[in-house]
Amino acid sequence: MKAKNGCSNLRTTNAIEALSVLSDSGAHRLAVLCHFGSGQASFVTEVLRILNEGPRTRKYLRIRCQTHQVSNPFFGFVGFLDEWIETADFAAVVRAVDDYVGALMEPSGQRILVLVEDGQYLDPESAYVLTQMVQAQRVELMLCNSRPLNELANLEPLAALGPMPTVVLGPLSPAQTAQELGKALGKTPTAGSVAAVQSLTGGIYELLLLLMRRIDETESWEHIADYALIRTDHLLEDNAIHELIWFYLRRLDDQELDAVVGTVLAGGYPGAGWKELCPEGGRSLIRSGLVSEGIDKSFFVSSRLIQRTILSSTPPSSSLRIFNVWQEFAGPAWVKDWHAIWWALSVGSIVTEGELALAARQANDQNEFTMGLALASVDLRGVVSVSRDIQRIRAAEGQGLRVEARNELESLATSELTAEDAEELTKAWMIMLGSCYGDLGPYRQAARAWAHIAQTAAGTHNTKLAKRIELAEVLSEHMEPTERSRILDSVFTGSVPGDVQLIGVLAGLESLSWSFCNEHVQYLLEHLHLVDSLGLRMHLYTAMATAEALGDVSSLGQIPWTVVFPGHGGMPRAEAALVSLRQAWQEDFEYDNKLSTSKFVQAAADFSTVGMHQLGHYCATNAALREPALDDATGFATLADGLMDDLGVEPEMFKQVSMLGKLATLHADPATLGQYVSWLLDSLDARIAIQGAWHVYRDFEDSSRVVITSQTGRIAGLVGQLSSPRLRAIGMLLASAGRNDLTGIQNILMGEANGLAGIESVAWATVLLSAHAQERERIVARKGLYSRSGNGPRAAIIDSALQRHGLSTREFEIASYAAIGMSNKQISTEVNLSVRTVEGHLYRSFQKLGIQDREELGGIEGLRPPY
Repeated sequence: MKAKNGCSNLRTTNAIEALSVLSDSGAHRLAVLCHFGSGQASFVTEVLRILNEGPRTRKYLRIRCQTHQVSNPFFGFVGFLDEWIETADFAAVVRAVDDYVGALMEPSGQRILVLVEDGQYLDPESAYVLTQMVQAQRVELMLCNSRPLNELANLEPLAALGPMPTVVLGPLSPAQTAQELGKALGKTPTAGSVAAVQSLTGGIYELLLLLMRRIDETESWEHIADYALIRTDHLLEDNAIHELIWFYLRRLDDQELDAVVGTVLAGGYPGAGWKELCPEGGRSLIRSGLVSEGIDKSFFVSSRLIQRTILSSTPPSSSLRIFNVWQEFAGPAWVKDWHAIWWALSVGSIVTEGELALAARQANDQNEFTMGLALASVDLRGVVSVSRDIQRIRAAEGQGLRVEARNELESLATSELTAEDAEELTKAWMIMLGSCYGDLGPYRQAARAWAHIAQTAAGTHNTKLAKRIELAEVLSEHMEPTERSRILDSVFTGSVPGDVQLIGVLAGLESLSWSFCNEHVQYLLEHLHLVDSLGLRMHLYTAMATAEALGDVSSLGQIPWTVVFPGHGGMPRAEAALVSLRQAWQEDFEYDNKLSTSKFVQAAADFSTVGMHQLGHYCATNAALREPALDDATGFATLADGLMDDLGVEPEMFKQVSMLGKLATLHADPATLGQYVSWLLDSLDARIAIQGAWHVYRDFEDSSRVVITSQTGRIAGLVGQLSSPRLRAIGMLLASAGRNDLTGIQNILMGEANGLAGIESVAWATVLLSAHAQERERIVARKGLYSRSGNGPRAAIIDSALQRHGLSTREFEIASYAAIGMSNKQISTEVNLSVRTVEGHLYRSFQKLGIQDREELGGIEGLRPPY
């Protein structure tokens, strides 16, 4: 699949803005601040295209300057001149331009546009001549510079023109990146695709162009429903991209380039010393987006592509030279974690086995598995410690070789180990077990190997190992949730190692043994920032988020995102997918199930791309439940089927949610759907079963809704098992709907469902659809629904209710105009109807909504025109 037009030109808007400012300001001069990688050439191309294609072509002269280090500083003239001037004399070239402009002055007095690229290379005399040309009203000047004019002493003569309006070509925001990706690919990119591309490019325009070309050439994208999913991980290892990035970086001056390379090799630089490190270009690098400030006030290179290029291919001689400067200027203390060892290796310094093992562990903890594997595999005179071997296995597991990694760990456990080795091995194994719950085999394998270690390794029979073995044995057996909960509670007595708490909480949540409100879960939630492994922290947080969705959203939303993902970590797509997942549930709870569906679709696609198939399938199931027709959408069914194939053994929580997915496939077959719903209500955890019934009732066709209203007894029985106020309100509403108990529904609206927008709206729709409802009850229901939903996207039951008993399309249109204060005459003009016809539609709208005047109409928030 090819992109429509490659990457669209991102600088068209800026070119239009620049020409508008130049003509409207009356100043006849404009500075264009072109930061590193901001696409000055594309901007200039767009300016010239607009000039050439406009209704009135305009004469212009383009001068492109270059550094004094080349023989011809003026790269060329493009415009109405066809003569090339060969000289290294800046001033001579500008004087020649002055002569040409004077000879070509038009009788109309229209000024000629002189567009200067890379104006920072002009000398003072050239700047003086340009100033005179503007003052003599002979030209308009558009001056493109890499730095502000007040930072360029050579352009000081231009100050005589007074303040110069400025257009800035800076780094792209995520929203701008998303917009341009959408133009190129024909569909809105998933949130994770935007995050991944933004992380790779740092928002630098020219890197985005480069990346889009490679994405298009390698066809690394596909359509999933209404979204474009872009696959980017392979681009980090693309040698062609690395070569081009060096080409871009060499456009920096020597001091700037050394600062960028050093910052990457050191893993960042403290904010206090950045200006001293690069006094001339430091601010420019920050303004360009190439260098960013982290939450810890240190500076880092924002593009992961540039980071990987520098880490993998900086010449040793350059690395050594910068290393020596860094050591002298900043001292070794500012070289962070594993970067210090990697840099030392690149310059040929001696490192110890212990330093290598520690560095590999730090890289793995940050999910930098490529670097972790490289550090763990360094040939250090044939010596490889058990600690480093463990980190090599961890890195391999992080790259997807899970079964092989566990087998290697088991083999390693049978070798001679010191107490320190045994501790490191079991601790690393515990991290890897975090992604295994549901599959009993890995826990049995771990318990067997650890028991052997406890018997054979000197000094290893301690509380930590004993607790790990105890937990592994508990998790390697089938048991009911209540029994598992009781035994897990016993494991958590006494002194409990942190990794045992982590894996125990994961297992408790994913087995449905513990709820989100469990004291151990809440304790770990408060201490989430202490978890070293970024991958494990991510897994734990997602388990908490999915468990919380079985009740009420509250606690997780209050946790600062920097607690979960501090700094500029290596999981941008997974982070974005998790944000989409939480937003999906929030939108669902707050009524907008259409937006909720779109968020679930994006999360499913993005989780699938990073290998988190379990969460991807969970999100795909939730999307299909809210919009059963998605099964037929382009790419979505293929995505869902692929996720199902890759699932493996699921934990109970995810397995039961997966069972709900069959509901969507049966939505057009009420008889079979009814049998399956009966089985679900009898077999699944009450929290999950009631949500399955809710989706059939709320989001499926009218014929499917009857399936739920016929299950009143089963649903009423589940309500007593629910502790969540939200789920209890849902269960009570479904049971009341099955009994046609309108009084019960009214009580739910005033009690359990009060303030729960999504449940209130479905309750109003139920009243509106009831054959037993009186017109006065329908009036209240209509008003309640329109106060929530207007005429936009909404759940199937609300669509059905309003189509049958709501305002007609024309009534809604006219009422919405009246609600914003338009008179009947104004409305008649807007909708091309007579005033009398407008009055008739308004009368019927007032009747259906039980209101007396326009003021009341204006108070119904959902009655608004679509624009």
